[in-house]
Amino acid sequence: MIRNNIKLQLNLPKMCFLTQKIYLFFIISPLFLYSQQPADNYINHRASDCIHAAAAKDDGIRAENSRSDTIDILDYDIHLNITDFTSQTISGYTTISFQSKMDDVSEILLDLLALTVDSVIQDGQQLAFSHLNELLTITLSQTLSTADSTKITVYYQGNPVIDASGWGGFYFSGDYAYNLGVGFAADPHVYGRVWFPCFDNFVERSTYHFSITTENTKMALCNGEFISGTDNA
Repeated sequence: MIRNNIKLQLNLPKMCFLTQKIYLFFIISPLFLYSQQPADNYINHRASDCIHAAAAKDDGIRAENSRSDTIDILDYDIHLNITDFTSQTISGYTTISFQSKMDDVSEILLDLLALTVDSVIQDGQQLAFSHLNELLTITLSQTLSTADSTKITVYYQGNPVIDASGWGGFYFSGDYAYNLGVGFAADPHVYGRVWFPCFDNFVERSTYHFSITTENTKMALCNGEFISGTDNA
């Protein structure tokens, strides 16, 4: 079976947006994936998150927004295979480039919901991690000091979920697969965690690269700058 690959880059300014929406679009016949941005109704409601990284509910399920005061996510390089429309699964990996904003940083806490993590790699070395509910806790290979930069790669797969409200999450519908980057019943309402490991909050701003593999009968469409396409034969 011939499969096609496309790569795109999207640059998002690292600042708080209180009055506008930013979307990342993917389309596989078509597949579209919105970015982790709230609906207008929730932007003002969450304005305090942009003023200061307010703590999320301390229920052990996810990390606090204040981690954005500790680590700055520079880029997400997301590689996904979206060809299994029968089992409705996705698989692939995300490489996360980040910089420490303080000394003695020994771990990174990411949001990832209902997907199985196979491994986490840093500099060719497998890292120890735990994945409880929505929270993926990764122990780094070495402690970071202020301004130190590194990257990790998280390999994962599974069936992405739909938000309990029925509006939000990742959908397979006939020949279409698409994602809405919000979940109206979710807390927080951003919902990037259903398809890639991230800081799923209203605070972090990063650049994104996407490499999406599809069957040759489908195509992936994303917003951003088109870099290249590959026929995998």
